Amino acid sequence: MIYISGSGASFAQVYESGEPTPWPSIEPTPTASRMAYLLKRHQWGGRMLDLGCGEGRHTLLFAKVGFFTVGLDCLATLLRTVAQRTQGRICLDFTR
Repeated sequence: MIYISGSGASFAQVYESGEPTPWPSIEPTPTASRMAYLLKRHQWGGRMLDLGCGEGRHTLLFAKVGFFTVGLDCLATLLRTVAQRTQGRICLDFTR
């Protein structure tokens, strides 16, 4: 596993290289998926803040189960990527 430390510039270099990222970028983690399932099952909704949302895997997951989600990231490229993934089907707020 590769660990990236330092500023957002390190993340920008990884994403701009075009190489696969050393972390999952599309599928939510099992823990987040389980949490979303439980929240949906118990009909808990509300707002979700995803700090450092990256490509939005968790932001999209929680939006799909009924949360109003806000994704924050320092890289505009990633925010554009996640906005394209929604194709206008989900109302999200992404902020740089």
